[in-house]
Amino acid sequence: MIYEELKPEQISETLRERLCELENVLKKKKEGYKKNSAERLRIIKKGKSFQFYKIEKGKKSIYLPKKNWNEIKRLAQKSYEKKVVSKLERQIKLLKGTIKKLEIHNIEKVYERASNERKKLILPVTFPEELIKEKWEQIKYTKKEFWNNSTEFITSKNERVRSKSELIIAECLIKNNILFHYEYPIKINNAVFYPDFCCYNINKRKTIFWEHFGMMDNLEYLNKAIEKIKFYQENNFQIGTDVVFTMESSSVPISSKQIEKVINLYFA
Repeated sequence: MIYEELKPEQISETLRERLCELENVLKKKKEGYKKNSAERLRIIKKGKSFQFYKIEKGKKSIYLPKKNWNEIKRLAQKSYEKKVVSKLERQIKLLKGTIKKLEIHNIEKVYERASNERKKLILPVTFPEELIKEKWEQIKYTKKEFWNNSTEFITSKNERVRSKSELIIAECLIKNNILFHYEYPIKINNAVFYPDFCCYNINKRKTIFWEHFGMMDNLEYLNKAIEKIKFYQENNFQIGTDVVFTMESSSVPISSKQIEKVINLYFA
């Protein structure tokens, strides 16, 4: 597998998303209080009750009886949003400055800017995508043996899998440029098991196992599938995060459309 000392900086992307949200809200809120922006709500406590007044610039305050509750709420909301606008503007300014500084001090660019000859001598703390792909292709391992006289299903990368459905999954992974090893041996608690697909989410720098259960209408196969799912759970694999499952039966086959949805959901 691939091990980096430091995952790539992903904070900037999150900050840009947040910045976009803040700017959209700011634009909306600013448009909301342009008209009559000088008006505000004043609340005075009288004994155990409260009185509400509408304050306008250059005008006397106007008493608002509780029958004008909607107007009272509108003014209260307007005052609140005016304060929110101030905070939004401050946060936007802070985020823009932070993003700019992160770009200036980006650790990944230290390796990227090195000459090709120098790169050959360096083991970076964070791997660029092309180096990850190169290292992934260099991984050697022993696969499980195939049954005698079993049908051959060969992928476009000339790799043999065990079923038509696994072939479809493999081709979808290849089409979407998802790194994977078929039946890569994993050792857990002194036991070796072979997930159908050991995938690598290059964006999140995370290994995800993909198990496909293809004969769920066969009772013996079903029980083995349940045992395998139980094994993952007992060893603290989070379903949907560390491992994903797909399944089918002879009457309900899986489709490439379903597989694409799984890829979009867990590997984007």
